[in-house]
Amino acid sequence: METHRQVIEDAPEELTTILLSGHVPNLPPIPDDLAGKKAVVILGCYAGNPEEGEQVIAPLREIGEPLLDMSDMMPYEMLHDLGAQMYPWGRKYTHRSVFVDDLSDDIHGIIVERTEAAPTPMSAVGIWPLGGNIGHGGDYAYPWEDKQYMITIEGNWEEFQNEPTLDWAAETERKIREAGGEGAYAGFTGVEERDWESWAVQVYGDNYDRLAEIKAEYDPDNVFNQNVNMALSSYSIPTYRSVSEPATAFLQSIPSLHHLPVLRFLLSRQCLNIDPQEKLISK
Repeated sequence: METHRQVIEDAPEELTTILLSGHVPNLPPIPDDLAGKKAVVILGCYAGNPEEGEQVIAPLREIGEPLLDMSDMMPYEMLHDLGAQMYPWGRKYTHRSVFVDDLSDDIHGIIVERTEAAPTPMSAVGIWPLGGNIGHGGDYAYPWEDKQYMITIEGNWEEFQNEPTLDWAAETERKIREAGGEGAYAGFTGVEERDWESWAVQVYGDNYDRLAEIKAEYDPDNVFNQNVNMALSSYSIPTYRSVSEPATAFLQSIPSLHHLPVLRFLLSRQCLNIDPQEKLISK
């Protein structure tokens, strides 16, 4: 972990890595005798000149004696497919996240401790270096552009009992927050909100009030609700939009979607309830 931290601090933008503390997954490219062993895995991609990339990742390949080194030139589609194999359809998942400013010894200690405490060998804790290059400040929905790392708690299991993994993931997140972590990535909030947390506040941060006003104006009926939703009760709801207004006009009124005709089509056909006359009706 220490070598990974040192390499990433000086790494060029072309290099992206994820460090996972867990167990070797049982995937087709991996020998059966390695599956299930405790391990620290470094996944990554250098999107640039291959020769320069080999020099950049050399320190990571030289960490001890690896159980397996699959580093090689490959199409991006193959890299994506390897990731997809790690999370097959039908398995149970609860993924949580916390942002931190730096990888302190306390954070490293929590990652090691909580990996050992995981109730299933499929679970893991990951470190995603962000490089402070995500989002562009307060004008965007994403408020955590100044954070350097995202810590993910990946609860993955196939057992009948759900509570052990759900509780492990939530407790791991809580410990990281107590050590200075904050915020959350909208895609990794978990599947069960606990009494001590508010997903909307964690995800939207200081942008919450501004986004709630936008939500109240453009989506007063909460049509787009399959996300980290926010309450609208404290904001006035416009009365000029009726359920008979054409769906296309409604979508065109949203500036961020106006220039995406394909996305607009998908939304109007799949996310909204549309009648043959293109009228927006109740869900």
